Amino acid sequence: PSSPRSVDGELTQDLTLTATDGPWLTTQGITVPAGRTLTLEPGTTLYFAGEARLTASGGRILAEGTGSAPVPFQRAPDATDPWRGIVLENTGSNESRFVHIRFSGAAAPGLQATASTLRLEHAT
Repeated sequence: PSSPRSVDGELTQDLTLTATDGPWLTTQGITVPAGRTLTLEPGTTLYFAGEARLTASGGRILAEGTGSAPVPFQRAPDATDPWRGIVLENTGSNESRFVHIRFSGAAAPGLQATASTLRLEHAT
């Protein structure tokens, strides 16, 4: 596999991560604020290192893989500590979707939602 490309910080515009351009690595975390969308296309891998987490703070996350091309969220290959999971906070009716995802190496709870709308299907 190719070396991961870096993606960190608060989104200032909508962002789509693709399998073709990845895999992707966050070391500082990603925040999706209100009015923004982070999309992970089928087959896109997002690695986490250190204290990194993925947070939708009013925004939404669309990770809609397929049975043959899931979207893995996992600890970076050289990382030893668990990553900090996915947090949805105050997204209201702005639905985040996680379909055909693989989830590994996160600290518990790996996925938490507060005052948010979430669709979760085929998660392992």
